[in-house]
Amino acid sequence: MLKTYPNIDSELNVEITDANVLIKAKYFVHISDILTIFFNNMFSYCRPKRQRQFSISAKLEGDLMHLHFENEIKEDEEMLNKKFEEMLSSYNRLQTEGRSGLVKVRKIIKYDLGCEDNELQIVAENGFCKTDVFINIKDLKV
Repeated sequence: MLKTYPNIDSELNVEITDANVLIKAKYFVHISDILTIFFNNMFSYCRPKRQRQFSISAKLEGDLMHLHFENEIKEDEEMLNKKFEEMLSSYNRLQTEGRSGLVKVRKIIKYDLGCEDNELQIVAENGFCKTDVFINIKDLKV
Protein backbone atom coordinates (compact mmCIF):
# COMPACT_ATOMS: atom_id res chain seq x y z
CA MET A 1 0.00 0.00 0.00
CA LEU A 2 1.39 3.40 -0.97
CA LYS A 3 1.51 5.73 1.98
CA THR A 4 0.99 9.45 1.66
CA TYR A 5 3.46 11.98 3.01
CA PRO A 6 1.51 15.28 3.03
CA ASN A 7 3.91 17.16 5.32
CA ILE A 8 7.11 16.33 3.47
CA ASP A 9 8.28 18.72 0.79
CA SER A 10 9.97 16.66 -1.90
CA GLU A 11 11.24 16.78 -5.43
CA LEU A 12 11.10 13.65 -7.55
CA ASN A 13 13.34 13.43 -10.59
CA VAL A 14 12.23 10.76 -13.04
CA GLU A 15 14.14 9.71 -16.14
CA ILE A 16 12.75 7.07 -18.47
CA THR A 17 14.93 6.02 -21.39
CA ASP A 18 13.79 3.65 -24.14
CA ALA A 19 11.37 1.98 -21.72
CA ASN A 20 8.21 2.00 -23.83
CA VAL A 21 7.02 -1.58 -23.36
CA LEU A 22 3.73 -3.31 -22.55
CA ILE A 23 3.81 -5.83 -19.72
CA LYS A 24 1.26 -8.65 -19.37
CA ALA A 25 -1.48 -7.73 -16.87
CA LYS A 26 -0.68 -10.63 -14.53
CA TYR A 27 2.71 -9.02 -13.78
CA PHE A 28 1.34 -5.53 -13.09
CA VAL A 29 0.81 -6.13 -9.36
CA HIS A 30 4.41 -7.30 -8.98
CA ILE A 31 5.87 -4.28 -10.79
CA SER A 32 3.57 -2.04 -8.76
CA ASP A 33 4.77 -3.67 -5.51
CA ILE A 34 8.41 -3.05 -6.43
CA LEU A 35 7.77 0.62 -7.18
CA THR A 36 5.66 1.08 -4.03
CA ILE A 37 8.26 -0.54 -1.77
CA PHE A 38 11.09 1.64 -3.04
CA PHE A 39 9.01 4.82 -3.17
CA ASN A 40 7.96 4.32 0.47
CA ASN A 41 11.55 3.49 1.47
CA MET A 42 12.84 6.68 -0.10
CA PHE A 43 10.47 8.74 2.06
CA SER A 44 10.94 6.67 5.21
CA TYR A 45 14.72 6.49 5.19
CA CYS A 46 15.73 9.74 3.48
CA ARG A 47 17.84 12.33 5.25
CA PRO A 48 15.37 14.76 6.83
CA LYS A 49 15.78 18.26 5.47
CA ARG A 50 13.63 21.08 4.15
CA GLN A 51 13.15 19.55 0.70
CA ARG A 52 13.94 15.91 0.07
CA GLN A 53 15.16 14.91 -3.35
CA PHE A 54 14.60 11.52 -4.92
CA SER A 55 15.63 10.07 -8.26
CA ILE A 56 14.05 7.22 -10.15
CA SER A 57 15.13 6.06 -13.57
CA ALA A 58 14.13 3.27 -15.92
CA LYS A 59 16.10 2.16 -18.92
CA LEU A 60 15.40 -0.70 -21.30
CA GLU A 61 18.34 -2.34 -23.05
CA GLY A 62 17.10 -5.20 -25.19
CA ASP A 63 15.03 -7.34 -22.83
CA LEU A 64 16.74 -6.05 -19.68
CA MET A 65 14.87 -3.40 -17.69
CA HIS A 66 17.10 -1.42 -15.33
CA LEU A 67 15.33 0.45 -12.53
CA HIS A 68 17.43 2.83 -10.41
CA PHE A 69 16.32 4.49 -7.16
CA GLU A 70 18.40 7.03 -5.28
CA ASN A 71 17.95 9.18 -2.19
CA GLU A 72 20.04 10.89 0.47
CA ILE A 73 20.46 8.92 3.68
CA LYS A 74 20.89 9.83 7.31
CA GLU A 75 22.36 6.55 8.62
CA ASP A 76 25.98 5.43 8.74
CA GLU A 77 26.93 3.94 5.36
CA GLU A 78 29.03 1.09 6.72
CA MET A 79 26.24 0.01 9.07
CA LEU A 80 23.65 0.23 6.29
CA ASN A 81 25.74 -1.78 3.83
CA LYS A 82 26.23 -4.49 6.46
CA LYS A 83 22.47 -4.50 7.11
CA PHE A 84 21.71 -4.73 3.36
CA GLU A 85 24.13 -7.64 2.98
CA GLU A 86 22.61 -9.49 5.94
CA MET A 87 19.05 -8.95 4.67
CA LEU A 88 19.81 -10.18 1.17
CA SER A 89 22.10 -13.07 2.15
CA SER A 90 19.37 -15.36 3.44
CA TYR A 91 16.42 -16.70 1.49
CA ASN A 92 14.66 -17.49 4.78
CA ARG A 93 14.22 -13.86 5.79
CA LEU A 94 10.91 -13.00 4.10
CA GLN A 95 8.90 -13.43 7.31
CA THR A 96 11.46 -11.74 9.60
CA GLU A 97 12.98 -9.09 7.34
CA GLY A 98 11.37 -6.03 8.84
CA ARG A 99 10.04 -2.90 7.21
CA SER A 100 12.26 -2.26 4.19
CA GLY A 101 10.80 -4.83 1.78
CA LEU A 102 14.18 -5.70 0.22
CA VAL A 103 13.70 -9.43 0.66
CA LYS A 104 10.18 -9.16 -0.77
CA VAL A 105 11.53 -7.31 -3.84
CA ARG A 106 14.16 -10.00 -4.34
CA LYS A 107 11.44 -12.69 -4.12
CA ILE A 108 9.27 -10.78 -6.61
CA ILE A 109 11.97 -10.27 -9.23
CA LYS A 110 13.34 -13.80 -9.03
CA TYR A 111 10.24 -15.93 -8.49
CA ASP A 112 7.05 -13.96 -9.16
CA LEU A 113 8.54 -12.59 -12.38
CA GLY A 114 9.99 -16.00 -13.19
CA CYS A 115 13.69 -15.36 -13.77
CA GLU A 116 16.30 -16.24 -11.16
CA ASP A 117 18.87 -14.20 -13.12
CA ASN A 118 17.06 -10.98 -12.17
CA GLU A 119 19.12 -8.94 -9.72
CA LEU A 120 18.72 -6.52 -6.84
CA GLN A 121 21.73 -4.43 -5.84
CA ILE A 122 21.73 -1.87 -3.06
CA VAL A 123 24.56 0.19 -1.64
CA ALA A 124 24.99 3.17 0.65
CA GLU A 125 27.78 5.43 -0.59
CA ASN A 126 28.68 9.11 -0.66
CA GLY A 127 25.63 10.03 1.42
CA PHE A 128 23.14 8.25 -0.86
CA CYS A 129 21.28 4.96 -0.95
CA LYS A 130 21.50 3.63 -4.50
CA THR A 131 19.35 0.71 -5.54
CA ASP A 132 19.45 -1.05 -8.90
CA VAL A 133 16.92 -3.64 -10.03
CA PHE A 134 17.59 -5.60 -13.22
CA ILE A 135 14.62 -7.49 -14.68
CA ASN A 136 14.62 -9.65 -17.78
CA ILE A 137 11.26 -8.77 -19.34
CA LYS A 138 11.41 -11.11 -22.34
CA ASP A 139 8.62 -13.35 -21.00
CA LEU A 140 6.73 -10.49 -19.33
CA LYS A 141 5.94 -8.53 -22.49
CA VAL A 142 2.56 -8.59 -24.24
